[in-house]
Amino acid sequence: MHMLLNSTYLGSKRACLHMLFVLSFGVTFFYTYFKLQEVRRNGNDFIYVKQKDKRYILQWELKRHSPFESMAVGNLAFVKNKCAYTNCYVTNDTSFLDESEFDAIVFNGREVQDLRYNQLPKRRSPKQKYIFGAMESADIYPVCDKIFDGFFNWTWTYKIDSDFRWGYITIYDLDGNVVGPAVSIEWPRELEPVGEDIINKVSNKSKAAAWFVSNCFTKSGREKFVEKVQKELETYGWKVDIYGNCGPLDCPRSISHTCYNLIEKDYYFYFAFENSFSEDYVTEKLMIPLNYYSVPVVYGFANYSRFLPPGSYLDAKKLGPKKLAHLMNEIISNKSLYHDFFRWKNHFKYKLTSFNEDICKLCEMINNEENMAEVTVWNDFRRWWNGARRARIIMFVAIVFGISLYYTYNYDRKQRDKLILKWELNPCSPFEFLEVGNLAFLKNKCEYKNCFVTKYRAFFDESKFDAIIFNGKEVYNFQYNQLPKRRSPKQKYIFAAMESADNYPVCNELFDGYFNWTWTYKIDSDFRWGYITIYDLDGNVVGPAVSIEWPRELEPVGEDIINRVSNKSKAAAWFVSNCFTKSGREKFVEKVQKELETYGWKVDIYGNCGPLDCPKSISHICFDLIQNDYYFYFSLENSFSEDYVSEKLLTALNYYTVPIVYGSANYSRFLPPGSYVDGRDLGPKKLAQRMSEIISNKSSYHDFFRWRNHYKYKETSSTEDICKLCEMMNNEEKMAEVTVWNDFRRWWNGARYKENC
Repeated sequence: MHMLLNSTYLGSKRACLHMLFVLSFGVTFFYTYFKLQEVRRNGNDFIYVKQKDKRYILQWELKRHSPFESMAVGNLAFVKNKCAYTNCYVTNDTSFLDESEFDAIVFNGREVQDLRYNQLPKRRSPKQKYIFGAMESADIYPVCDKIFDGFFNWTWTYKIDSDFRWGYITIYDLDGNVVGPAVSIEWPRELEPVGEDIINKVSNKSKAAAWFVSNCFTKSGREKFVEKVQKELETYGWKVDIYGNCGPLDCPRSISHTCYNLIEKDYYFYFAFENSFSEDYVTEKLMIPLNYYSVPVVYGFANYSRFLPPGSYLDAKKLGPKKLAHLMNEIISNKSLYHDFFRWKNHFKYKLTSFNEDICKLCEMINNEENMAEVTVWNDFRRWWNGARRARIIMFVAIVFGISLYYTYNYDRKQRDKLILKWELNPCSPFEFLEVGNLAFLKNKCEYKNCFVTKYRAFFDESKFDAIIFNGKEVYNFQYNQLPKRRSPKQKYIFAAMESADNYPVCNELFDGYFNWTWTYKIDSDFRWGYITIYDLDGNVVGPAVSIEWPRELEPVGEDIINRVSNKSKAAAWFVSNCFTKSGREKFVEKVQKELETYGWKVDIYGNCGPLDCPKSISHICFDLIQNDYYFYFSLENSFSEDYVSEKLLTALNYYTVPIVYGSANYSRFLPPGSYVDGRDLGPKKLAQRMSEIISNKSSYHDFFRWRNHYKYKETSSTEDICKLCEMMNNEEKMAEVTVWNDFRRWWNGARYKENC
């Protein structure tokens, strides 16, 4: 054995790995080695050939991540857990066997999203199983690359319909039989009433709810949700006590049992809130209220009827903050109703899923000859894994990207190439416009096409990229350990956002002085990624701008425009799909509607929030209706942010109606005076009065279209936005200039900074 190691691995990196491997195996490894049927020599390398009665499992990983460390090396995990089968041998050494000779290769779900084609196994046997293993949420670790459709044979995850489950919670009946979680559980139609022992345990509580939490910036936005619940509960004289990093109270892990006893003794409810939204993703958080006689308030994307009997929990996500607080208060006030939430204890027991069950199942599956012989593949893997919240799929165009890589790899030789890394957790707009390689710049016929885009962080040392772009939709959730570790003073960190700062605020102080450039809808960004562009009649871009010199007097409208707008008969239209907005525009319209009724007018509401419908397939017909019938169009933003004026405004401008605007923008940066009505500035009562006056005065109405003698409005072309990025990257003066947004949070959040942060 000593001679084998010296002749083969001495002086190489593998020597260290194999020495550790030998020490870890101990007696187990020697037994395995001497039982090997054959050792083939190929040049200076040895390839072990497996025994017939052994099962070999390769962990395919870039780094050590949970839960792979629990699998250990050799068969230690199966021996320790006293599994029925202990003949499975685990290694992460890809040279231990030819990769096609392993019985199974397990891929860690935390890494799959970052794996590139050239980082996958090169040889595959139809007899072996490729297994996708994951305990972490698909929302945080999505799989978007289409190469993984039809790639995995088995799934080993928290999802209930996995081939075998790697979960957090197991449900038993009182006889000790496993009954769930399951896709379909037949809960008893009527649960037995609770006994005196339970009533005595839960009768002396005095506080509404507790929440133990360490991660304060989550994908699910649970922290924002709790803030809203907190405000609603205050109206009833209750509050949520928050323990840990995100609240004023503390409970060190060393005394966690004491804190849990407090839950049992004092708290009616416990907030079991998930950090992200994924189907079946229900973690050990749920065990705290179940084990400590408190009612769980759940918040996640699971169908909780797969995990809990009806009447045993409150679903916060379904109820929303207002209804949840109201219901919590009602339940606290009704002792009998509160007791009923514990009826499940007469029928079931909940336990943390034993690691023994999970790890033993792996070896059991690989020893099942029928399962191993059956050829199964997850053809629609991405859709299954990512579920209803799946990210937009980024198409991997292998040939074109391959050409791009050829030029990009040799960075030192090709200084003219500009390398851009998209720093993202989950592909979302507007990043889909930035396609792989330089495709986006080729497609848009940009002047500069030498910018190459990738999302793969392992492509280079992160400090070698010319620019790293951060998506504004995700920045507000980023924690320090999710940011780049190495940074060069020569590279640019770019904050990119099309979505409102009101919906996606940035509150963490570490982002002050973090970004070099901003690429957003805000007019004073380093370069703008907007919705609307204003042209003069010669085709020159004139706005939007912080300061536009509008003509002092606009030319009167001609007969052609007067004829177009003279046959209208209805007050206003509003096309809307989102009925619950940060700006409260839906409430505003309700009030305007009441005021308009006094003048005999109304707002016709199309879409999800009103009685009228206009499918996208016939939207052109609906837009013609606006032009023919309606005096006004409600261009109301979903949130309040400086300069946030979206494409909604173009509906009114392009279809000969007067826009009623509602937002936090300074609209004089976007529209000439006398071309619009500011609903937020006027308020419901004055707005309705003003609308009625304008409708009654044809000449006054016609004047609202004078701007057409001077300007044209168009939706901003993605070509302009995309090309500007590569143009900036090629501007040596800009790249050499060191600029930083020191007061970034105040700039981005604007007037709503205090309210949102």
